[in-house]
Amino acid sequence: MKHYKMNKLRYFRWRWGDRYDGWRVRNIEPFFAMIPFFLRKRNDAQNYFQERISIENIEAFIKEHKDEMPGLSIMHVIIAAMIRLVSQRPNLNRFVVWNKLYARNYINMSLVVKRSLTDDGEETMIKPYFLPTDTLKDVVEKIQSELEDSQFEGQANSADILSKFLSVFPDFLMRFLVFTFTWMDKVGVLPRSLEQISP
Repeated sequence: MKHYKMNKLRYFRWRWGDRYDGWRVRNIEPFFAMIPFFLRKRNDAQNYFQERISIENIEAFIKEHKDEMPGLSIMHVIIAAMIRLVSQRPNLNRFVVWNKLYARNYINMSLVVKRSLTDDGEETMIKPYFLPTDTLKDVVEKIQSELEDSQFEGQANSADILSKFLSVFPDFLMRFLVFTFTWMDKVGVLPRSLEQISP
């Protein structure tokens, strides 16, 4: 586990009903407490919209700072902006399990990356963890560190190893395993090692 991964923040005391990946939100308005019972699936609360955003200033910023932060791209800027948003609006970093609302106790992003720029290039997944105080430079360094650990063809990270292991099971057993993992996640007993490498 890398040194920057967030575990439970120490200024919260664990209470009965909390999960390994979040704290139960208890003091919420009755209206919001009822929403998870009506909108039970993620699709129920989806919103779609289109927006055109000029990126000229971002491109100029990247060109100006590319020597200071090697590898800097628009993706890093967007992720850093999302981290800053969550740090200022922590209620956005919440999730629902079994109709209960939880505040997540860490910030991370799941990214699918290609190990080679070809149509059939090998893909893998990385999950860098961030702190609410991370700067753009911190974001670039952490993502680059994860990429360096998973960039070579044939190289296997923990997500690849788990996927390869599960792919050998027959369909009926795979459905049972996925059901079991999903149930374990809902009741908060999924091993942390699995949660950290799963999408």
